[in-house]
Amino acid sequence: MKTFIFFFCSIVFSLTPNHILSQNTKVTIDQDKVVSIDEVFKLISNQTDYRFIYQTDLFKDLPKVHITKGKIKLDKLLKKCFSVSNYSFEVSKNNSIVIKKNPIVKIEEDIQKTISGTIVDNNGMPLPGVNIIIKGTATGTSTDFDGNYSLDVEAGATLVISYIGYKTVEIVVGEQTVINVTLQEDAESLDEVVINALGFTVKTDKLGSAVSSVKPEALTRSGETSVANAIQGKMAGVNITRSTGDPGSGSNIRVRGANTITGSTQPLIIVDGIPINNSNNSGGGSSNTGNGTSQQSRLNDINPNDIETLQVLKGASAAALWGSRASNGVVIITTKSGKRGFRVNFKTAIAFDEVSETQKLQSNYGQGQGGIYRSGTELQSWGDEIAARSGGEDAFITTGGYFIGDQTGRTYYPVANGTVANPHGGKNSRETFIDSNFDKVFGTGVLLEQSLSISGGDDKNTVFFSLGNTDHQGVIRNNDYRRHTVNISSSRKFNDFIHLKLKGKYSRISANRTQQNSNTAGLLLGLYRTPADFD
Repeated sequence: MKTFIFFFCSIVFSLTPNHILSQNTKVTIDQDKVVSIDEVFKLISNQTDYRFIYQTDLFKDLPKVHITKGKIKLDKLLKKCFSVSNYSFEVSKNNSIVIKKNPIVKIEEDIQKTISGTIVDNNGMPLPGVNIIIKGTATGTSTDFDGNYSLDVEAGATLVISYIGYKTVEIVVGEQTVINVTLQEDAESLDEVVINALGFTVKTDKLGSAVSSVKPEALTRSGETSVANAIQGKMAGVNITRSTGDPGSGSNIRVRGANTITGSTQPLIIVDGIPINNSNNSGGGSSNTGNGTSQQSRLNDINPNDIETLQVLKGASAAALWGSRASNGVVIITTKSGKRGFRVNFKTAIAFDEVSETQKLQSNYGQGQGGIYRSGTELQSWGDEIAARSGGEDAFITTGGYFIGDQTGRTYYPVANGTVANPHGGKNSRETFIDSNFDKVFGTGVLLEQSLSISGGDDKNTVFFSLGNTDHQGVIRNNDYRRHTVNISSSRKFNDFIHLKLKGKYSRISANRTQQNSNTAGLLLGLYRTPADFD
């Protein structure tokens, strides 16, 4: 006799018959009917040698099985029984029938829950504006005025809690729904240091004057050749005004507004403890080109890539050391020194400048005045109407005076002037030169900047060496600025009380500057006053 034995507490049920189970064993069903699994086992027991021993209520909750009239193989009938249940049936290699209870697969879903709490400092005072971010995402929130927060998170997520002046904390969310955090002060971030007027490093909270500082990365990122222009818009209360648009031209620095009517408003510039002149005196814009150009400031001699720190002291106490020269503030610049280890840095940058806006010029009337064409030096733009000309070549007067172009070598003859009867005179061409004249004055400016620095040292000796090259072609043709710099710094620590530092700088500047504009002279003014038909 073959027997199936089912145990209620087991997962696997098996039986090894006395002889091999025939895959062709069939069971006869006399009519179509719906029966329970217990009734199917009884039907099999009546027609075969198999017997089933199991707990009577083991399959009571399983659905009934629909069987049809006819003969059906035993294995197929068992499969049909267990297809609607949590059990499965298979024949093993040794021809045993094994009935298994299928494991229940539990699908766990990430269920979000709300986490809330309060964030305080080590004195128990609530901290408003603390950032709480779920790590690895952009999801987060911040605390309110009372230090409270609320955030929907998933179990196992990590909260990153950060606040300026305090150490960042990471907390893994478990089963808790309330997470209160006490943040500890970060002493390193609070102890910000600056360079005072004497060149010593001091803590900000111990300095008696207001201080603004700029990171050296911001200076080099600006793409400016001048240090003064590079700090424009980066410090509160510090206003930078360019004297002209010339490459390398000086700039006016004003700290907290003007405090004098006739005197200088420039702050005192201190570079490595040595005052330098930031004067950028310029001409009065007269027709004399020597007086009409903008001079360059000595502040421009510094390579921005060599600057370690730059601070502006604004308070009255900033003038205590340097006297009246510092009444407008002090700009303190410290250049780079050698550091422990060996480093080589090379940087190259290129930038392009274009004229963004131009004035629209009229192209209806030609050279002359009063509606009549006039040649020669009368470069006024209210002559004859260009569209009314006949077209074709101009009629030149070749019997009188002429001139030869020093750049082109061509011979130029004057065009016959117009009259009341013939306002066009010898001017027949309708061609205008507004765009070509603009292109002869302006072009694309190119800035090429290269910097190489070498730094090395140990605990007692350091050395720093740098080379800088700047080549700036302005948007005005033949307007350029070139700067070559060498910077060397060396230091030696003899003991805890004696420390020697030597620094040396060399700058070579060359430039072609343009005449400044005024109401009587200047390159741009000349371009705008040139008639549309004058080449």
